[in-house]
Amino acid sequence: MILKTCSCCGQEKPFTEYYKHHNACKMCHRASVRDYHDRNREKINEERRANKHIERRRKRKQRERKLLLRTNIESVQRQIRAMSGDNHNRLLEAARRFENRKLERSPWFKPDWFLKAQGKAA
Repeated sequence: MILKTCSCCGQEKPFTEYYKHHNACKMCHRASVRDYHDRNREKINEERRANKHIERRRKRKQRERKLLLRTNIESVQRQIRAMSGDNHNRLLEAARRFENRKLERSPWFKPDWFLKAQGKAA
């Protein structure tokens, strides 16, 4: 088992005891976050109060989406299928155009099917 040394407590612990991209173990990281919140409680509360309307709006939209899905699921599913079908065809066409442009510009790669389609069969 590979061990890693914590940058705060200095103990060697397995990788499962660390959050991804952190050098402090989970226990030390939690303690530092708790300490930060204790020291900056007023600042954090002010930010939350300032952004309260944004959070309320986000939650309201989320509730409306859930309600819409529950009450009108068949209609929503039809709309989703219609939109994805249209987009799917558009995406396929765009991919074909991109490939054709790429093949037209390529001086060294001209497959037979492309030359036949262009009327330049060898």
